[in-house]
This record gives sequence, structure tokens and C-alpha cells, in this order.
Amino acid sequence: MEKNLLKFWQTVNSRANAESRLVVSVSSALGTALGNNDFEALISLKKEEIQIDDIVRHVFKISRKIAGEQYGIEILSVAIRRLMYPKQNLESVYKRMTVQSALWSSSPWRSFIC
Repeated sequence: MEKNLLKFWQTVNSRANAESRLVVSVSSALGTALGNNDFEALISLKKEEIQIDDIVRHVFKISRKIAGEQYGIEILSVAIRRLMYPKQNLESVYKRMTVQSALWSSSPWRSFIC
């Protein structure tokens, strides 16, 4: 514990600095994890394709290690509260969703698609 306190005071020295560094560390780990997975791993109609829990566990593991080793901070949890597309992608995503919806609604098998 004393080792962690010493590391904390030597590297961040305040709560505001600690929060700032943690945001950078966790965001970096999350960006890497999301970039290494297909979008279907986050959102899919097929439950077996969704891997968000695995991604969050991986981000937690990496972030916790970095925070402990570099700043003497123990991270207790990491969570994703919301998924958003970048603004430049919203229009193309909306068009793709509209096309998919039209295809599904015109399909004779639409009541069987889940």
C-alpha cells in the first residue's frame, strides 16, 4: 500500500491529475480493443456474435495493469455506457439501416428473421 501511495504522489500528485491520466489510459485501451474487433462484436442481431463483455474485461485488465504500474492507482471497474458513431459516419449508417429494414420488411421470411 505504501508503495502505491508513493507511486501516486510521485506521478500524479492529485485527484484531478489522476483522473486525467486514467481517462487517457482507459480511452486508449478501449480504442485499441474496439479497433481490433468488428462492429458486430458490439451490436448484432445474433446474440452469439456479441463480444462486448469480453472486450470490457480486456480493457479492464489492461487499464488496471497500467494504472497500478504507472500511477499506483487501483481500478475497480470499467464499463461502456454508450456506443456512438462519429458524426461523419451517421448518414451512411442511417442509409444502410434503412436499406436493411426495407429488405427485411419486403422479405417473405420476415416473420422468421430474428
